[in-house]
Amino acid sequence: MDAPGDRARGGRRAVLLVFATAATLVCLVLAIRVAGHAGGGLDSHVLGQLHMRRTPEMTWFFARFTHLGSWYVLGPIAVGIALVLVRRGMRRQAAFLALSLSTAVLVNLLIKAIVRRQPPGGDVRLVEAAHYSYPSGHTMSTTAFALALVAIAWPTRWRWPVLAGGVALALTMGFSRAYVGVHWPSDVLAGWLMGFVVVAVVAAIVPPGRRDKTTTSAVAEVEPAAPADGVRVVLFDWGNTLMVDDGQVGPMADWPRVTAVPGAAEVLAALHGRYRLCVATNADESGEAEVMEALDRVGLARFIDRVFSSRDLGARKPDPAFYAAVLDALRTDAAARGEPPLSVGQVIMVGDTYENDVLGALAAGLKAVWLDPSGALESRRASDAQTAIADPGDLPKVISDLRDLPRALAPARG
Repeated sequence: MDAPGDRARGGRRAVLLVFATAATLVCLVLAIRVAGHAGGGLDSHVLGQLHMRRTPEMTWFFARFTHLGSWYVLGPIAVGIALVLVRRGMRRQAAFLALSLSTAVLVNLLIKAIVRRQPPGGDVRLVEAAHYSYPSGHTMSTTAFALALVAIAWPTRWRWPVLAGGVALALTMGFSRAYVGVHWPSDVLAGWLMGFVVVAVVAAIVPPGRRDKTTTSAVAEVEPAAPADGVRVVLFDWGNTLMVDDGQVGPMADWPRVTAVPGAAEVLAALHGRYRLCVATNADESGEAEVMEALDRVGLARFIDRVFSSRDLGARKPDPAFYAAVLDALRTDAAARGEPPLSVGQVIMVGDTYENDVLGALAAGLKAVWLDPSGALESRRASDAQTAIADPGDLPKVISDLRDLPRALAPARG
């Protein structure tokens, strides 16, 4: 059975594709009407009205602003943002941004070569025009760039500022292309629509927050074990392991109340400085920033090095792809700090959910400790869970006695 999150993502993808299909049909109709022809009718009327209403101040602004959509300006900006995303372990999002923008450029060139529409006459131009004008390349590229950033930021608390900024950027760029006289209004409209179409199709094929499960899961299958005494990273589940999960919804940073699990601060303080401490959570509505802010509200954030959430990684525990994505990011961090390569056996998962935190870690090749304050271990066969603790305060000793810690908790054999 599909998880609710999977069904929701599938529904959003279907809606995107429906709107993308409708936008494509509109652009196709426009292309048929304007193919090979200069402006006329409404196009010429609107362009003439803009020409009549130019002011020195607006002309100065738009003649400069319009260059932001040029490949030699927008391209380096996109590369810079992609590099920042890569450094934050968001390679999928960086690839999504790069693919959206490059696809928009290529599709624009293809459509222009097919439609071959001439730009407005030279008497209304304030800057040099491209050879063909349909659709507006600056508008299409900028729209794709802006919408790709919106898609990346949408699961975060920055969704609305990025959406507002992206819409303003795309609309202003389109208006500037008509204002400076290098595109007909219908060229601009097509640029907006096709920019949306490109990002919608790319998002449907390569969602910005998801990873290739086949590729990432394979990491765990071939990963060598670490020495028994080589633990370097401890991963903690969030809900009911470090923080009380009482059913509140929405980003964790916005929850009216957040409460630490009793003893969590003492455990983290005892482990801090000896191991890298991270959070690995199935938080679909909170990314690293939101989880860290919630942890900070109860004084735990100072102990945590990184947060890995299902919203950011695009996979959920117990899927080995989740753990493989975490390991990828941890290895990148270790390399950046000049540390030896990190082995999967040097990472321990600690959590209260047996299937997600224990069996999921086992499938990915990690070690695991089951936080079992309810005593559920007593109802299982001894071979079903060999390492479990009822008191979080026992965790430092369990990790220090690592030679007695099994590689991971294994399910019972029937």
